[in-house]
Amino acid sequence: MKREALRWKILGMAFVAGLAACRAPEPPATLSGTARMVDTLAAIYRRALADPMAYYLLNSQRAEWWHRQLEQTGSSSLSLRFNYARELLAAGQTEAAIRELQALLARFGTYEGAPETRQLLEALATAYFRLGEQQNCLALPHPEACILPLQGGGIHRRREAVQQAAALWERLLESRPFDFQSRWLLNLAYMAMGRYPDGVPARWRINGLAPAQPVAPSFRNVAMALGVDVVGLAGGVSAEDFNGDGWVDLLVTSYGLNDQVRLFLADGQGGFVDHTEAAGLKGIIGGLNTVHADYDNDGDVDVLILRGAWLGPAGRMPNSLLRNNGDGTFTDVTYEAGLGYACPSQTAAFADFNLDGWIDLFVGCESNWVSAWAVGLGGLPEDQFVEFPCALYVNNGDGTFTDVAPDVGLDLKAMVKGAAWGDVNNDGLPDLYVSVLGGPNHLFVNRGGTDPRNWHFEEAAEQAGVTGPLFSFPVWFFDYNQDGLEDLFVASFDLRYLAETPAEYALEWLGIRRRSEPPALYRNNGDGTFTDVTREAGLDRACFTMSGNYGDLNSDGWPDMYWGTGTPDFRALVPNRLFMGRGETFEDVTLVSGTGHLQKGHGVAMADFDRDGDLDMYVVLGGAFESDVFPNALFENVQSTGNRIQLRLVGRRANRAAIGARIRLVVRTSDGRRRVHYATVSSGGSFGASPLMPWIGLGDAMHIDTLEIRWPTPDGRRDLHFNLEVNRTYVLEEGQR
Repeated sequence: MKREALRWKILGMAFVAGLAACRAPEPPATLSGTARMVDTLAAIYRRALADPMAYYLLNSQRAEWWHRQLEQTGSSSLSLRFNYARELLAAGQTEAAIRELQALLARFGTYEGAPETRQLLEALATAYFRLGEQQNCLALPHPEACILPLQGGGIHRRREAVQQAAALWERLLESRPFDFQSRWLLNLAYMAMGRYPDGVPARWRINGLAPAQPVAPSFRNVAMALGVDVVGLAGGVSAEDFNGDGWVDLLVTSYGLNDQVRLFLADGQGGFVDHTEAAGLKGIIGGLNTVHADYDNDGDVDVLILRGAWLGPAGRMPNSLLRNNGDGTFTDVTYEAGLGYACPSQTAAFADFNLDGWIDLFVGCESNWVSAWAVGLGGLPEDQFVEFPCALYVNNGDGTFTDVAPDVGLDLKAMVKGAAWGDVNNDGLPDLYVSVLGGPNHLFVNRGGTDPRNWHFEEAAEQAGVTGPLFSFPVWFFDYNQDGLEDLFVASFDLRYLAETPAEYALEWLGIRRRSEPPALYRNNGDGTFTDVTREAGLDRACFTMSGNYGDLNSDGWPDMYWGTGTPDFRALVPNRLFMGRGETFEDVTLVSGTGHLQKGHGVAMADFDRDGDLDMYVVLGGAFESDVFPNALFENVQSTGNRIQLRLVGRRANRAAIGARIRLVVRTSDGRRRVHYATVSSGGSFGASPLMPWIGLGDAMHIDTLEIRWPTPDGRRDLHFNLEVNRTYVLEEGQR
């Protein structure tokens, strides 16, 4: 039995099995609006159930398929039975998976040093730890569950399973002392038992996974108390005031093909009410990510749900454009708006690229996904390369869009995982950065035009010095050093080490050089080029980041960032990471903040949900396999913060939500010192969407002398406002004096 047959490089056969060239069902012509989309999505789900081997997340059905193969063939093949055990684990039938793995170990694991023995031991340890999570974190939920360092309610009450896992990881370390993966997981197991650090055998201990002295966290998870602890898979979140009452609401998705989208409206008292059915969203299912904007300039923020990611040709699914009707309801207008193009996608970005006052849309699609996995993992079949061109939709101003990507220099076919608009040269025209997994990234500089079809974008990533990382994922523009130039953060997701994510984190904590690719922080030089300052800024860290967002969480004037980390592998128990901006550098405060969740982080949104004067964070948690669900978190900010101002800008000639507007504030402290702060109207990172209401931390500033707004209009209109108060929210219209 070759080692390769048992490799736990995530998804291996699971992803390859999804190569069927499926097409999205044609929507019935007799239906329209939401009914049409609901019917289409239901048909996609029925199709998937009929062919589960094309969808790696339908693990219960896939386990049944493998079981039938075993019965029909009468085979006792290690490979066949191992695949069956793996699907049982992914389906949540963990005890059955353990029994199957134990039987395989008894039969095939007779030689301790054999590769297959080691792989079976690793799988069995993983299954036991997962059982411990199910028996404790899921069956006995607690706000502190799975937050590193595990303490209080995060300690397992039922410890038999995690004890078994620890014993197996110690056995693995005895035969291979430099197994950093098992070492990391062993330390987590002892922590789950309440025995870290002293209980961990000294030679395997990783110090520094918990503060030496107890520290009051700066955030606490209140999702359960507020009823927004949605249990689901990976998904997206849009945080926005959808009903115009001044409180931030939540729209949340889950990746499962039949998982209902959820809308929670703030109740005006710090809590939320599930408004999903009343909003007309029943039957709108699935989706890995969301972005939002006011596409029709009616003053109500609309939402785009993205579907089909990671599924290759089987991901030919329509996205959903949900029009906010302004009365608490939404209507799916995808087909009516001309956005029915079905491609596997999880990223999109809104901007008014031609400055005509109507917000346009870039949709990144996943082409030739097998090639990305082949580059990262090696040896995967490349017999099917399916191209899905990305789309740039110009807003026609009448509720419809037209794809002009081929006409303007954006004829892009790649494994696109992130997209963000920013003005890299301060010329007032939004430029587009596209993150590609397994290939060079792209920077499309907006060169303008007279008509959407003769507009021109120039590819300039190499000249600008921003082609890396090779394996990248979420991305965003932000002015991290507050010099008035938009800088660029590109997170890494190194497929080459995806099955060794815990090992990479162990290496970092032990001070040993990692092998995986770091993220990239690019400082804007102001001349069309960028400088990679990742190491100098303190961000040369183990990444494996799938999502993230930024905001000034302590309102000190410097943007902070939160990374949603992990991989689909059940062993990828690594913390989501919080970095506080310190000017030119960032400080990792994950372990003292109460935000180091070990479950897989996806959509991240930052907003002042309770209106107490600081930014909180909503984080979608959960993985890709059927049983890898977890309650989402809402981290309430309980730290001391500085002063701030929040803005809601209203465009007139500019797009109504003022997306892309640039803000400059001159502030004054109590002793007369002056500072300048900068911000841009956007929803933040490419995986998770914050309100289109810039939150600008002012630190110890006591007065705002000048607020300058540069609107996204052809003439770059500038409005000045004077003598504003701190700790206020202002609604400012274009042209207002």
